[in-house]
Amino acid sequence: MSLAVAIAEDHYNTAVETLPTLVPVSWTGGAATSFQTSLDAAVLVVSGVSTLLETANTAVDSLDSVSTQCGVVP
Repeated sequence: MSLAVAIAEDHYNTAVETLPTLVPVSWTGGAATSFQTSLDAAVLVVSGVSTLLETANTAVDSLDSVSTQCGVVP
């Protein structure tokens, strides 16, 4: 795994752990509804990042495999 992908995964995990999914119940009205819509969108974006990280890991593994076959130490 590349260092950059590993760091990205750490940041992703932090985002997943700290991103709220619901506005506080004490919030009401249009602002609360609007903010909830924004949170829902953010959660979707963050969930999509997981797939991108998996793709990046697969690509790095493939490159490492080819590099090893060519005698290059990744």
